[in-house]
Amino acid sequence: MPVDGVNPGGSNIFSNAANSEESKQMDKDAFLKLLVAEIKNQNPLEPMDNQKFVDQMTQFTTMEQMTNMSESFQKFITSMKSTTQLQASSVVGKYAVLEGNQIDFTDNSAESVVYNTEKAGEVIIRIRNQDGQLIREENLGFKEPGISSYQWDGRNGSGTIQPEGTYSYELVSVNEAGEEETFGGVEGGLVEAVQFMDDKIYVVVNGEKHRFENIVEISEAPEEEQQS
Repeated sequence: MPVDGVNPGGSNIFSNAANSEESKQMDKDAFLKLLVAEIKNQNPLEPMDNQKFVDQMTQFTTMEQMTNMSESFQKFITSMKSTTQLQASSVVGKYAVLEGNQIDFTDNSAESVVYNTEKAGEVIIRIRNQDGQLIREENLGFKEPGISSYQWDGRNGSGTIQPEGTYSYELVSVNEAGEEETFGGVEGGLVEAVQFMDDKIYVVVNGEKHRFENIVEISEAPEEEQQS
């Protein structure tokens, strides 16, 4: 009885390996070497039939194509990332308007909230502390479309002064039907730097870091900003 010196059990070493969990980790070079080894060491009295050979070559071709696609896709991702970072860097020195929802309260004084109403209606502001608890809700009255501002006095709804810190707020526009639409405030300043951290892009404006996607408008810096 003929015996295969390499594979005494008569099983197909290539097929077994290809179907094993380890074969999923093999690269195309190891795959090809295994195929060549099987052909070289096969039993000459029982050579691999043509169909098996075609099947195994098909497996190799598929693996090679997927490897090439993966490499090409990775190069594309790297290229896109570099292009995006380069484009983001071009905003340094520009004047940026950003969406915001935070108020800093220090020395018994809070930053002004500047906001833009796109539709006429009543505007309500809701201020929350660091724990997300609502501490103040105030009706700012009827506002026409355009830029408006609000100055918080640092007190809660009961009139108690609040600790220093950073507070969040939301603005709500109420139409004639009583329907609410939430929107954010805006702030602006020169883009001092662009930072890349954890695959995210940040801009530094007025000494504070903001997510790049929070930018709603970019323009040339005003002359007084350029001179300063």
